[in-house]
Amino acid sequence: MRVLEHGLHELARSVAIPMAPTVELENWKNIIDQLASEIGKRRKMLTQAGKSHPRDEELRRLSEVALQLGYFKDAWRNYVSHARKTYDADEARSVWNHAQEFMRTLAETI
Repeated sequence: MRVLEHGLHELARSVAIPMAPTVELENWKNIIDQLASEIGKRRKMLTQAGKSHPRDEELRRLSEVALQLGYFKDAWRNYVSHARKTYDADEARSVWNHAQEFMRTLAETI
């Protein structure tokens, strides 16, 4: 989850969402909500500009990674970070694999 947190922070910086004083002090929900808001603003601007735009694919990918971070937060991060659940080796490996694949996708996106 800590690796994903670093990915979340880098995504926030790459999208240039306003955070005070630093993104590291914000909780996941606030960052994800602000990412969604910024992506929505950018989508609206592209829609107003016309049907097709070269940045449309970039926004699609940003939307995908922001959505996935929300699912990581709700499905695993909150439970692990607040000691609400433990995982056996197979479950932990599955989370690890998902996080690894996500970070690859994120690196290609930003």
